[in-house]
Amino acid sequence: MPSATPLAARLAGVVVEPRNAYETARALALAADSGLGVGVLGGGTRRRLGNRPSRLDMVLSTRCLREVVEHVPADFVITAQAGITLADLAAAAAL
Repeated sequence: MPSATPLAARLAGVVVEPRNAYETARALALAADSGLGVGVLGGGTRRRLGNRPSRLDMVLSTRCLREVVEHVPADFVITAQAGITLADLAAAAAL
């Protein structure tokens, strides 16, 4: 899978790739405290949709957030982190 980081680095001065919810919350809190404009970058497949941000100081990449958090097949429930691909989600749901 190609890395989204080089694209993100061209867009903003700071790229953050948190590995869990705590790191994500900490990065966003620091950005808020510093008054930074934050954009989120997933797989980069739809980045041309929507309005361009008026300011982009930090990019938060979800590419390291790829874990299935919970799967309860009997209840048809699956909870996953924001960066999981549809292929990985489908594979986890098939187990």
